[in-house]
Amino acid sequence: MKASLLLITLVLAGSSTPAQPYAGKMKNEPRLMQLRVVGPPISRNGVPLSNALSEVGRYVDGGYVLFGIELLLDRGKEPTVDLKLQSGATLEEALRHVVQQLPEYRFQVVGPNLVNVFPRKWQTDPRNPLNLKVSRFDVTDVPPANILSRPEEYVPELQARLRQPDSKGYFGRGISSLGPRNITLHLKNVTVRQVLNAVSVASGSKSHATHGPLGWVYRFDPNSGSPDRMHSWDFHFSTPPKWRQEHETSNRNK
Repeated sequence: MKASLLLITLVLAGSSTPAQPYAGKMKNEPRLMQLRVVGPPISRNGVPLSNALSEVGRYVDGGYVLFGIELLLDRGKEPTVDLKLQSGATLEEALRHVVQQLPEYRFQVVGPNLVNVFPRKWQTDPRNPLNLKVSRFDVTDVPPANILSRPEEYVPELQARLRQPDSKGYFGRGISSLGPRNITLHLKNVTVRQVLNAVSVASGSKSHATHGPLGWVYRFDPNSGSPDRMHSWDFHFSTPPKWRQEHETSNRNK
């Protein structure tokens, strides 16, 4: 499959930075933000950001949302938010509620069912490994979880960057039995961020009915106390329990 790269200009939460290209065709991005968050009211304080986004996604009705999350840690801890959601809020309202508690963070729709959440300054920071240029990315029949949690094994440029003395990193779990079926992707002239986004989009088109598609998380802890643990990646769950049934029903009703 040859994937084209499209530039998306839908920018949310006050960000002036254009969204990143992704592999695939754009469909109904405004509609994604108008999906409703349903279920019991949620009121919890001090929730790690990635967990809060998982909770939002879990209660989305009529579709699903994946997240590509970039986190600046403080001694191993994520930024936290107070999660207070009422049933019936739109996905956009729910995300604004979460992200606006963190002034440096923004969110953007970057692909079908995919939203990036990130510190604003990271989008163009050349020191951020997610901005690293990748000349080619080719995988054939590979579990998405493995790529999202161990990207250096599939991106030589990233492996070379993290071998530098001031940029060491470690990579998270890669459990091929979790999540969707294997994927095949062939991309050219992209960034590491765009690779991760494309893998997430592809995971949504290849998932089992019993396993949801996968988002991703990148964590950077400059004060980790160990150079080998400054960078980490992992996959991220945020789909409702009945995501497949709801997504297919939604597509039939379009």
